[in-house]
Amino acid sequence: MMGSAESNIAQPALSPTELAIFEFIENKTKAYSPISIAQAVGIHRNTAVKYLKSLVEKGKVIPDVKTSGPIRRYRSNKGV
Repeated sequence: MMGSAESNIAQPALSPTELAIFEFIENKTKAYSPISIAQAVGIHRNTAVKYLKSLVEKGKVIPDVKTSGPIRRYRSNKGV
């Protein structure tokens, strides 16, 4: 009997700050700006951007891209 291929893939470890950001947006359908995420988690906006980029690389969040240019909002990758 074969198991799910997904369960055999190691999930990247999240830092405490990444985990806090991910938990904030995880079950929400709305996209959030780095500023609103920073305020919710209690960190500086630039710090939020750094961790959001890391979470995008790990596949935990996705940029909410409406137009070309800089990423202004992020959303959970759940159900995508």
